[in-house]
Amino acid sequence: MTKKAEKRIAVSSCRPGMLGMTVSAIALAFAAPAIAQDEEVEDELVVTGTRIQGIDPVGSNVQAIGQEDIDNVGLTSSADLLRKSPQVLSFAGTENRAGGREVQGETLNTTYTNSPNLRGLGTAATLSLVNNHRVPPMGPNMQVFDSATIPLIAMERIEIFADGASAIYGSDAIAGVVNYIMRKPFDGAEIKSGFGFVDGAQRWDISGVFGQEWDTGGFMVAAEHLHRDHLEATQRPDLYSDDFSSYGGAPSSTFAIPGNVVVGNDIYGIPSGGGGDVNLSDLSTSVNRTNIWLEADASPEIDQDNVVFNFYQQLFEGVELFGDGFYSNREFEIDQTGRVGQTMTVPDTNPYSPCNAANAPFTNPYGIMCSGALTVQYNYVQDFGGDRRFGYEEVYNGVFGLRFSLPHEWSGEFFGAKGHSENRSNNDTLIRGSRLAEVLAGSVGSVPAFNPFCDGTPGCNSPETLSYIQGFNETGFEFDRTHFSANLGGPIFSVPGGDVSIAVGGEYYKDVFVNIVTGNTRGPESTTLTPSPARKVKAAFGELYLPVVGSGNAMPMVQSLNISAAVRFEDYNDFGSTTNPKIGVDWVPVEGVKIRGSYGTSFRAPSLADNNPASTAALLPRVAAGSTITDASYTGGAGSQPVTYIVGGNSALGPETARTWSLGIEWTPPSVEGLTVDLTYYNVKYEGKVDFPAFNAGASAALSDPGYDAFVLRNPRFFSSSKVSMAEFDAVLAALAAAAPVPEVSGLFTQYETAFRLPLPGSSDPNTVIAVIDGRRNNVGVVKTDGLDFSARYNLDTDFGGLRFGALATYVLNYEEAATPFLPLSEQVNNFGYPLNFRGRLEAGADMGRFSGTVFLNYTNSYEIESKFSAVPSATDIDSYTTVDLSLVYRTEDMFDWAPANDITFVFAVQNVFDQDPPLVLNNTSPGVLFDPSYGSALGRLVTFQLRKAF
Repeated sequence: MTKKAEKRIAVSSCRPGMLGMTVSAIALAFAAPAIAQDEEVEDELVVTGTRIQGIDPVGSNVQAIGQEDIDNVGLTSSADLLRKSPQVLSFAGTENRAGGREVQGETLNTTYTNSPNLRGLGTAATLSLVNNHRVPPMGPNMQVFDSATIPLIAMERIEIFADGASAIYGSDAIAGVVNYIMRKPFDGAEIKSGFGFVDGAQRWDISGVFGQEWDTGGFMVAAEHLHRDHLEATQRPDLYSDDFSSYGGAPSSTFAIPGNVVVGNDIYGIPSGGGGDVNLSDLSTSVNRTNIWLEADASPEIDQDNVVFNFYQQLFEGVELFGDGFYSNREFEIDQTGRVGQTMTVPDTNPYSPCNAANAPFTNPYGIMCSGALTVQYNYVQDFGGDRRFGYEEVYNGVFGLRFSLPHEWSGEFFGAKGHSENRSNNDTLIRGSRLAEVLAGSVGSVPAFNPFCDGTPGCNSPETLSYIQGFNETGFEFDRTHFSANLGGPIFSVPGGDVSIAVGGEYYKDVFVNIVTGNTRGPESTTLTPSPARKVKAAFGELYLPVVGSGNAMPMVQSLNISAAVRFEDYNDFGSTTNPKIGVDWVPVEGVKIRGSYGTSFRAPSLADNNPASTAALLPRVAAGSTITDASYTGGAGSQPVTYIVGGNSALGPETARTWSLGIEWTPPSVEGLTVDLTYYNVKYEGKVDFPAFNAGASAALSDPGYDAFVLRNPRFFSSSKVSMAEFDAVLAALAAAAPVPEVSGLFTQYETAFRLPLPGSSDPNTVIAVIDGRRNNVGVVKTDGLDFSARYNLDTDFGGLRFGALATYVLNYEEAATPFLPLSEQVNNFGYPLNFRGRLEAGADMGRFSGTVFLNYTNSYEIESKFSAVPSATDIDSYTTVDLSLVYRTEDMFDWAPANDITFVFAVQNVFDQDPPLVLNNTSPGVLFDPSYGSALGRLVTFQLRKAF
């Protein structure tokens, strides 16, 4: 880094509010004139957690992953790098979790976005920044940011600020902030190429960066291409299988190849080898079964292109133009497990049916009577392969502004930003139900009839037939943001402890969002656009830094005492306003010991998809097993009872809120040079979490537990405790069936805004539907969590080189959750799908001249899966998991006379050196995934080679 780059200190866009403005006005009235500074714009130094120039965040800790760490680990993307942090409890990443489901979050990750989840509070509760600037959200429902967007070759460091930060940054910073900080302009160029492989798949990447500086400015631009092969699930048979019979559970699915004929409670296997030509006498009492992961992928194929830039240019003395931005396009394709199969009713007009008149007389050893139709369990994998999902995600953002110096060591910044993100996710191997019914009955024009008795023989069903019934559904989201920010900052007066400084400013941004759905599975192809009303946000913010005690007035047990206070006010046009303060304290009692603490409130504005009633809106017919309904007033039958779910967004949503506080101690003993130890206690109370609790619970639980009563409208014909009359219930059901607004009923049911997928499918008969359940997004979830973060680093110089030792760990003391405020909090730590008690990572390395080597040890403790989520109720224990990583680095530097051979870096890295499979989890919520993707990976041993050349 050049001296010019080292000295760049920027005024960042500070955020906290009106209190800071008042304090600044009072302080300026009494401040003595300061000596005018040099009218040269000081260069940018991005610091996460504060907007005041020249200080570190007070009261909170920042974990920084710098270029040296990046080089020593030998990984190829920011997403891979962040996975190694114990504070990042889950990643909505690229491994197949039963259709892209994020195990520890709240969305279907159908675009395979890599987004960090701090504290296990959900990916949407972690704010991502690039160079301290907000970025367009990505992913399903546009709530997260893909951490692989910024190339590592262009990265100066990644900072993890695991503390509430809405007083600084506004919405989303409940669990904390991940800040991706680009390299500054420099003179030179670098190229990097990497190749890696696991058993069954390969990956490669190539990237380059170029920079140049001159007397009054400079720029940096970088580009990258990443490729990841898909990994077939059959390559990991011990990790992907729905056959639990060897563990004492159920065998694989009866939606098999070939399929089965179902007669009452009896199942008969269709024989193989007949090419789909079957008589009743050919059926077998041996049931056919097929693993649902046949033809499916464990991880998708990914191709990603990233471009970033960063520049500054002094326009004239004291004024600098600056800008940064990025563009990314990621394409993905995966064969999922979504197509388990279908139960078909095959009429006797089907020419392939053994009950077709052409096959009379009908005789078989099982006494099956041909009474017009047969029921067949069929698996479409033999026709279409895996359940293919493909698509893309694209994002760009550009920030341009002016940075200027002012008298009395003040400075300011104004910038405007424009960002856009969009994605499409297409599932093109769906079945058009009405057309299937047609070809099951017989030929349709020139299209041959469908043969449901196929046994996997290629070409058993004609291409024309398959094309006729093949459908697709494509979902997409588009998001646009226009953003303006202005701030000022500097010292206002001096006290013996140092300069009292402030930063104040304002901000405005406008977000526009549209949901796009195209498909043909329910009729002719159609496209529906569901735009959300534009969101406009105005903010005022301010931050005060008060050095109470410093070198000028130090005293015993108080060598230093610094206080910071921040506040941010935000006004939203769609749900109101919110004010969030934060206070931080740093106290140094003796040299080498710093005690810190912070307290603040944070919030997350509901996403535009959450707030839009028509977003993913539907009326869903479901059933509840009457025998499992424990409501004492229930008078219905024990069998399957129809219920109607209302799902979708909710215009009545308000912000999620959180109260966070922390205490920490940092020890850097003067007597032990190179040692730093840090311990932090954190505490978070998270309320109003947007979720759909009555839908997640299932109909039987929602009807049985009083904690869900606020979301349930019971039919008084079946529940004597119902709080509504028959007329009121009938009016609701009739309104839903007619796609009309639903009236408020006895204060229990809010008006439901009709949406494009209405009217109601299934039954609307008030004599059969036992309840209507509100499964929309609601501000209801409550989480309380606390724990300890630990880090230690020791660098030791020896005669033969430098030694490095490090440790990172997180110990979660409690993680209590309630799905609604009407349910009691329940402890979830160390349960499947939630944070674990302990995760840690140890590091030991050596630097000897041009060679560096590092070994890492990763550990997660044992935990449990609740028996109701286990495919084998007695199998609830999950083992601990330990893996070892290795990285070897060699740098030629200037060892050769031939210049092109110098400044080359070779990296050999192995993740999971001993190829340890993750612990067995017999999980029935993600069918056939026999491990926990939140804490393990199906990839196994990953070997990578990298070459990096600097010019």
